[in-house]
Amino acid sequence: MNSLAQWWRALPNGPDPETWPHRPASLRQTLAFRPLWTGLGCALALFFSQVFWLLHRLSPNSDSAFRGYDYFTLPRCGLAIRHGTDVFTSAETYASYGPWATSWVTHPNLCVFPGVPLSYLPPFAGYWLFNLFNLALHLFILVHFARRAAGDAGTFHGGQWRDHLMFGLLGFFFPMYVLYYQGQYHSLAVLALMLVFLQPRNPALGFIVSAFGKPLLGPAGLVLLVRGMWKTIALIALALLIGYLPWFFLNYSLEQGIHLGRNTSLAPFFDIGSHYLKYNVPRWNQEQSMASFLGEWMSPDAQLYLRYLFGLIVTLIGAVVLRRKPLELAVSLVTLWFFLVYARGHDYHATLLIPVLAYLWCQRPQWYRTRFMLLIAAMYALPTSYALFRTVLGFTGEVSGEAMLASSPLLYYCFVAQKPVATLLLTGNILWQEWLKDKAAEIDPDGHGETAVQQV
Repeated sequence: MNSLAQWWRALPNGPDPETWPHRPASLRQTLAFRPLWTGLGCALALFFSQVFWLLHRLSPNSDSAFRGYDYFTLPRCGLAIRHGTDVFTSAETYASYGPWATSWVTHPNLCVFPGVPLSYLPPFAGYWLFNLFNLALHLFILVHFARRAAGDAGTFHGGQWRDHLMFGLLGFFFPMYVLYYQGQYHSLAVLALMLVFLQPRNPALGFIVSAFGKPLLGPAGLVLLVRGMWKTIALIALALLIGYLPWFFLNYSLEQGIHLGRNTSLAPFFDIGSHYLKYNVPRWNQEQSMASFLGEWMSPDAQLYLRYLFGLIVTLIGAVVLRRKPLELAVSLVTLWFFLVYARGHDYHATLLIPVLAYLWCQRPQWYRTRFMLLIAAMYALPTSYALFRTVLGFTGEVSGEAMLASSPLLYYCFVAQKPVATLLLTGNILWQEWLKDKAAEIDPDGHGETAVQQV
C-alpha cells in the first residue's frame, strides 16, 4: 500500500496550467456588477416563459404538444433497471408512466442515476425537479463568470453596454428554453464542461461526468495526454473501469437481484450513436447541423469526410497547438468537434456553448470582448428562422423541412445554416486569436500586412 501511495505521489500531472491572472471578485463586488443582473433577469424570464408555453412555436424541438418528451426516457429506463427489463425498449414497456416520450436512451448509466431515483417520483414532479436543476446550473454559470469579470475591474469598469448585451444573450439563451421544454439531459454535458472550468488543475470529475452522461469530452482526452496529466488520466480510467464493466458482465434487476452473465444491452447504444455520428436524414425539420448544412451542396459520403476532417483539425489544434494555453481554452476548442461531426443537430445542443462563450468573454477579454463575439453569441442564442414560419408566414402546425424549402428557400437555408455558420465563425475566431495571429506576426513582424487589412 505504501508503494502504491509513493507511486501516486510521484506520478506527474502535467505542467501547472496558465491560470486566470485576477482574483475572483467578492460576493459584494459580484452583486455590484450590473451585467450579472441583466443575465439573471433574462435567464429567469426564459425559464418562466417555458413554464407558461409562451415561446414553444419558435423552435421545431419545442413545437410539440408533449412537454418533457426527452426527460421521460430517464425515469422509464430507471424502471427498466428496477424490474430487470431492456432499457432500450423502456419507452414502450413503461408507456403508462407520464406522457409520450422518445425511445432514445442517451447513455445506460443515466438509467441508474438519475433514472432510478427519478422513477420513484410522480412523472411531472421529477420533470420539474430536473428542470430546477437545469435552471440552477444556468444561473450558476452566469454568477461564476460574473465573478471573474467583476474581478477584472480595469477591463470591465463595472459593466459597459457590450457586457450587458453579452450577459443578456447568455441569460436569454433560447436553446435553454428548448432544453427545459424537452427536459433534455444534455445539461449534464454542460455540467461536465463547467466542472472542467472549475478545476483546470485536475479536471477528472468533469471528464467522468461526461463519460457517464454524454461523452462529448471524449476527444478532449487528447488534451490531457499531450500535457502529461497522468494522475487525471489514471482517475478517469479507474472510474470508467468501475462504471462500464458492469454493463458488459452483469445483469441488473433491483427487485430480482444482480447476477453475473454476458450483458448485450449496450449494443443498441453503440449502433445508434455510430449512426448519428455519420449520416443525417435530409431536410428533417429539426436539423441545424453541419451535416444538414453541407448536405445541400454535396453527397452524404463526401460531406462525411469533410465533417470528420473539421473535427480532426479542431481536436489536434486544441490538443497540440494550444498545449501551452489555458486548459479551459483547449478543451473548449476541442469540444467544438461535436458541432462539426454530429449528424443531427438540435437547438438544445447549443447550450454547451454558454460556458464557452462566457469563459472567452470574461476570462480572455483582451481577445474576445468584441462585437464579433457578440454576433457569434447572438447566432447561437437567438431563435432560428423556423419561428417565422409559425408566426409571420402563418403555418398552423409543425413545419416539415420540405414545407419550409417549398414555401421559402431563403428562410429554410437560414434555418439550416445559422448554428453551423456560428460554429465555423467561433472556430475561426479562436484559431486566429490563439494561433494564426502569432504566425502572421512571425511572417510580418512589422505588421504591415495587418495595417493594410485595417486600411481596407
